[in-house]
Amino acid sequence: MNSGQKFAFIGSKSLNAVNVNGELLLCDSCTVLNAMNINSNIVFEINGSLMVGRNNDRKNITLNSNATFRLEASLVIYGDLIVNDVANLDFVGENSNVQISGNLRKAETAIAKVNFKDGTKKF
Repeated sequence: MNSGQKFAFIGSKSLNAVNVNGELLLCDSCTVLNAMNINSNIVFEINGSLMVGRNNDRKNITLNSNATFRLEASLVIYGDLIVNDVANLDFVGENSNVQISGNLRKAETAIAKVNFKDGTKKF
């Protein structure tokens, strides 16, 4: 996705890799086989479920500076969640559920608004 573009998708998606340079909204379920990168000053929102990587092939989600990752869903990461400077994690709703098989690597300046079920106790 190119810089400045806005996309919204409804329905199940299976993607090879995701590199977000604009605003992206996903509704339903999405599987990302390889790494997911949310670039600086970008908003990525998902309502549904998101799975990144596979149990035998670990892949990461990286949020770069001033990126916003808004989740009202179930999130499974077979890899690490990397949250860089001043990036925002915004988990919406008590029914959101997060499972991270790797590590949470969060900069001290990252902002996490957490109100969800932390299945792996990373937060």
